Amino acid sequence: MALINTILWLATFAYLGGPASTIAIDSSNFVQQRTTGNNFDTCPCINTDGQNGCQIYDPRYQASTLEEAIISFSDPSLDPRLSDRSSFSDLACRSYECQQCAGALITRFRKIGILEKNQRLSLSVPDIPEHESQCQQFGFLKTPKKLSEPKAVPTYIKETIREGGIYWKNYGGGRSRQRRQAQEQLIGTRKIIDGSCVEKGQAEYDSKNNNKLSLCPGCWAVRILPEGYFPPFINEFVCKNSEEYDSYCLSGWGQCRQQYRALHVRRFDGRGEYHNETIFAGMCCGCQVNAGSYFHKLVVASP
Repeated sequence: MALINTILWLATFAYLGGPASTIAIDSSNFVQQRTTGNNFDTCPCINTDGQNGCQIYDPRYQASTLEEAIISFSDPSLDPRLSDRSSFSDLACRSYECQQCAGALITRFRKIGILEKNQRLSLSVPDIPEHESQCQQFGFLKTPKKLSEPKAVPTYIKETIREGGIYWKNYGGGRSRQRRQAQEQLIGTRKIIDGSCVEKGQAEYDSKNNNKLSLCPGCWAVRILPEGYFPPFINEFVCKNSEEYDSYCLSGWGQCRQQYRALHVRRFDGRGEYHNETIFAGMCCGCQVNAGSYFHKLVVASP
C-alpha cells in the first residue's frame, strides 16, 4: 500500500507541477496519465524511429554510441563516489579531466577489440598512453595495493580452510557451476576491460587506507548488444569465474554469485516495429553462504 501511495503522489506531482497536497487524484485519472502521458518538457532522451517517443537511460550504464560510452561509463570496480565522471564530462569532452580519462579508455578499447586499431571517432580526443594518463577514475590505471597476510594462523582456522575445500567438492563445485552456465543466455558480446579485475583477497581501489579484502573476483566489462537493440552498449561488473578457484569464496564455504540490475532497451524486429525489453546486466559479484552449512551460524552470529 505504501508503494501505491508513493506512485500516486508522484503522478499527482507530475500532473500539477507541484506538491500532491494541492489536489487529489483518482485511479481513473492516474491510469489515463500513465497511459497517454502529459505534455511536459522531458529529460534528454534519444528517439530511435522518429515517431514512437524516445528512450531515457542512465549514461553511466547504457550508451547509444561508442563515443557516449567513452565519455560516460564509470568504472564499476571502484566505489562510485570515486569513479563518477559526471562532474567533468560533457558530450564534447572539453575539460582536461574528461580528455585524460576518455583518451586512456580509447587506448584500452583498441587494445581489447571494442575499437578497431584505425577506427576514427567523432570525439576530438587523442589516444593517451595509459602510463601517461592523469585520470583518477579508472582502476586499471592504478597499482593494486600489496597487503601483508598474517604471520601466524591458528590451527582451527587451518582446519576450517581444509574442511571448506571438502565441503565445496561435495556440495558446491562443478555441478552447480555447469548449471549456472547452462542457465545464462547472454544477449550480445561481452568484452572484459583488461586490467580491471579485482581479484579475490585484493583490496578494492577505493581509498589508500582501505584494508578490506574482496571476497570474490570481478571485472569491468562492456557488452555490445546485437543489431536492432537500443541502446547497444551496456556497462557491467561481472564475476570472473574463469576457473574453479574463482567460483568459490571463504575457502569453499561460500559461492560467488552474479548479481544483476534490470535495464530497459528497445528491440527493432525488422518489420518496422520496436519492442520494449528488459536486459539483465551484471552489477556486482557477491559471496553467498549455503544455508545449513557451518558458516550459516557465522553469518547470523548465532552459537
